[in-house]
Amino acid sequence: MEGPVLESADHDPLAPAPVRPGPNLSGAAPVPLPRRRSGLVVAVAAVLVVLAGATIVAVLASRRSDRAAVTSHRPSDSPVVTRYTGDLRQLLPARPATSQLVRDPISADGTLSLDQAAKITHPEADAKRQLQVYGYDSGAVAEWQDGGAVVIIWLFQFASARNAQGYQDALDETFAPGFFDEITTPAGLAGGHVYVSKRALDERGILATATAVRGSLVMIVNRHQPTADIAAISDLAASQYARLPA
Repeated sequence: MEGPVLESADHDPLAPAPVRPGPNLSGAAPVPLPRRRSGLVVAVAAVLVVLAGATIVAVLASRRSDRAAVTSHRPSDSPVVTRYTGDLRQLLPARPATSQLVRDPISADGTLSLDQAAKITHPEADAKRQLQVYGYDSGAVAEWQDGGAVVIIWLFQFASARNAQGYQDALDETFAPGFFDEITTPAGLAGGHVYVSKRALDERGILATATAVRGSLVMIVNRHQPTADIAAISDLAASQYARLPA
């Protein structure tokens, strides 16, 4: 949002306006006034200057009042949310003992740069711009393969809780009804959403996804699985949500 345009510090709002070309500057010699009226002209001019100065001051005061009103009515995150300042990887679960490493991990150490986070959706260039618009700050990811399922848990931190909610809302719009069914949100996933694709999206099978926001954090839990089972994604999402700081 663009802020109000402020006058230059070197500009005096009460200084006389610069002379601009006008009817009296056409080159013709002005008609001299009779000498006996000069006192009246000077007095009238002085009164006009005083009135103009008072008008300018009133306008500037009105502008300052308007700006203060705009500032006081700007939406803010309420209640104030304390940002998580620790290692985001500590908020993700450890890879289950029965699982295996994925063949081509998104991140070698579990942290996510902006470019790595943009792999969340395709095309990646659009995903990157969307993350930037909402003030992406940092991220972490956990990945593993367990039997016929591949699990990817993404965790993004944004500039504010409002930005995080905005990103989740925008992300949810990508789950087109023609390709995904939205299922009943589990009790342990407050304000979240769960989607299951109507058919296999790639060689990994059907995609089950859960999204949720807590403070300035957005979690996206993906489970590529051979069937449309919703129990596993519901339990995994509720478990991950409980790990996030309230």
